[in-house]
Amino acid sequence: HLRKAHDLNSANLRVKIALSRAYARVGRYLEAAKVLDQVPGPDINALPLVERKSFYEWRSNVRHKSNNRSGAFEDYRTLAQLFSNDAQVLFRYGAIASNLGALREAVAALDKATRLAPKDEEILRT
Repeated sequence: HLRKAHDLNSANLRVKIALSRAYARVGRYLEAAKVLDQVPGPDINALPLVERKSFYEWRSNVRHKSNNRSGAFEDYRTLAQLFSNDAQVLFRYGAIASNLGALREAVAALDKATRLAPKDEEILRT
């Protein structure tokens, strides 16, 4: 039913997100990523900030699981710009940057995450 809803109203962002979640639940990450990659920037920017954060985190996760590491990196780069004082966002951004060899960005993000959350066990392990 979600595929039909998407076909009938392909511009509806909420339908795209729901369809991508359905695909991901059954391990079809590539299809999930393709649906989310069709979302134009202005639609994402129109979301309230909390929902925008959720969207980018979700799309980064799906992109990562579909082997689009650079897409996941770009989503977390955007998140790091939007939420520059969120230690968890910076930590994840730094981890992805490190895995892709963007060491300067990784060090800067992880350093700031450590300063923002000096007692966070997960961050301190890096």
